[in-house]
Amino acid sequence: MSRTRGTTSCPMLGTGLPCHGPVSPQCAGCGDVQVESAPAVGSLPDPYYQDEAVTIYHGDCREILPSLPKVDLVLTDPPYGISQECGLTEVGMKRYGQVQFGDWDGSFPSWVLPLLPSTGAGSFYLFCPYQVLGELDKWADANSLQRRVLWWKKTNPTRRNGDVYWSIPGEHCFYAKRSGATFNAAYEVGFFESSNINRSNHPTEKPLPLIARLCIASTDPGDMVLDPFLGSGTTAVAAKKLNRKCIGIEIEERYCEIAANRCRQMVMELGL
Repeated sequence: MSRTRGTTSCPMLGTGLPCHGPVSPQCAGCGDVQVESAPAVGSLPDPYYQDEAVTIYHGDCREILPSLPKVDLVLTDPPYGISQECGLTEVGMKRYGQVQFGDWDGSFPSWVLPLLPSTGAGSFYLFCPYQVLGELDKWADANSLQRRVLWWKKTNPTRRNGDVYWSIPGEHCFYAKRSGATFNAAYEVGFFESSNINRSNHPTEKPLPLIARLCIASTDPGDMVLDPFLGSGTTAVAAKKLNRKCIGIEIEERYCEIAANRCRQMVMELGL
């Protein structure tokens, strides 16, 4: 059986997730073979920023991911409609005001999932809404990945619509790994508690200690970390501080510049 690429949802990977992407003519989920040939892999664009540890590309990760070298870890916080689908009540609006981050904050980008295994990464961390956990579980199962759902509890959460139902005090992080991949957090619990930072660089920026902890757990010094939704560059900063290397991709140039400036201000710390 075959389908035209991108037109049919994969029964293994979940509703709304096409069988085929630009990496392989065969679906990673159901094994279906596409009719239309995959686009050719092109050369990488010039880096927006590059130093001894960090390379940042300004562009769409769908176009850049197929051309990247192999990495050890994918650690990312994709956009998933926090602002546009917030649905604040009248009380919530009075308390928090409008929550609109921009057009980039769309639904969870399920289209990126078929692209990730080809990166060669041993481990994957994807911050996500609870609504896509089932889809992510199917993706991990289709790629023979071990997985867990981690939880970041915010000590100062935004209590959206707390006047009508329970507020959610944190965020999910879907973790998946290949058998034998690096894991430096033996017997630790995947529950992280910290405050929500003052997000002056990016409206959904994660705390640096949280990202660093995940990076330490799944890489060794010198390993390569990939963040295809780099935002303001917290993953790159954490990797550089920890003597890892990082490739970041960001579609919004203003955030590329913020990330680049953060990296410029750092000095490589040796011996961590």
